[in-house]
Order: sequence, then C-alpha cells, then structure tokens
Amino acid sequence: MIVRMHMSTGVATVDPGATPQEAAKLMRSRRVRRLVVTQAEEVVGILCQRDLTRAAERQGTNKHVDKVRQIMKSPVISVGQDDPIEKAARLMMRHHIGSLVVLSGGKLAGIITESDIFRSLVSLLAGHGNSVRITFDITEGDEPLDYLMTKTKEMDLKVRSFLTFEDGNRMMAVARVRGERMKEMVDELWESGLVVVNVIYLA
Repeated sequence: MIVRMHMSTGVATVDPGATPQEAAKLMRSRRVRRLVVTQAEEVVGILCQRDLTRAAERQGTNKHVDKVRQIMKSPVISVGQDDPIEKAARLMMRHHIGSLVVLSGGKLAGIITESDIFRSLVSLLAGHGNSVRITFDITEGDEPLDYLMTKTKEMDLKVRSFLTFEDGNRMMAVARVRGERMKEMVDELWESGLVVVNVIYLA
C-alpha cells in the first residue's frame, strides 16, 4: 500500500499571515483539526487545533499571538504520495506527530493522519465479510503462501491479504482467507506441518 491510497485530498490551507481567530473559524467551517500553512503555493508549516488552544491561553500576556506564523510547526515533516504507507507510520512514530503533509513534485497533494494509517491496517487485516485470519511462524523458512495458493484453489477460496513481518527474533506471516470452505481448510492446515500460531474467524 502507498500513501496516496489512504491520504485525504482537498486539504484546508491557511496563509501564515492569517490571525489565529481566522484559522479557528476555517477549522470549524471545514470541520478539520489541522490546517496546512502555505505561501505562494509552497508549504511552510502546519497548524493544529492544539496550537490554537495554546495561543488562546497566551492572549493578554507578553507572549501574545497575532499571526499563524508565530505558532505553526515548521519545518514540515512530509512524505511523498507514492511512498509506502509504512514509511509514513515510521515518520509519525519517530517525530511523535499525528499527521504528515503529502507532497507530489514538491507541491501539496494531501495529508495523511494516524487515523488513516489505522484504517488501512484494519482494511488489510480485517477486511469485510466472513473470513479467517491465520498467523504463521516462518522463522524456519516455511512458505505458507505456496500452500495457501494451492489449497485455496482446490477449495474455491480466496486469499484476500498476505503479509510478513519481524517479531523480535521471529519472522511471522499473516494471511486472510475468505470462502465457504474456510473451516475445512483450517482443519487440514493444522495437519500440514506449517507452524500455525493462531486462527481467528472474522465476522
């Protein structure tokens, strides 16, 4: 999966010279919690609802805020629209942020949030309709995908997703299979010699 498959387009933008009140009004009207700050079509910052809350707390003090540029986050952490979605997730974790500006050719293309990434993970692992999710330990070099492709073809089942990942010193694989004969396939799977960690039926 790549970023543009899950990012939001039509991003709300604000000028760095706008007032916090103008930015707050724009957030309310667009029903968003963050604005990308642009100047002459160049991304120069990002402004979150929390930044506006903090600015309001400073009103009437010697740290009074008049313009968005005083409270926006800059430089902006960005990701390319054709980058893998796991790169976006790593950047958010590394910088402790909840969203990334998405660029294409140096221009604003969209925004992706931690909620978008969460939804992408749910769609990959859970999907829609009745299916079964099978987790394998492939540390010893087992190839469950070959087995699954053969067995699902025999039983007229569909492999809806398949991914591998590292879990400490172990290599794991997770497959999601759908079809009428799921339970029959799982019963045979336990006898296949593959290292099955768990099987979860999804509604």
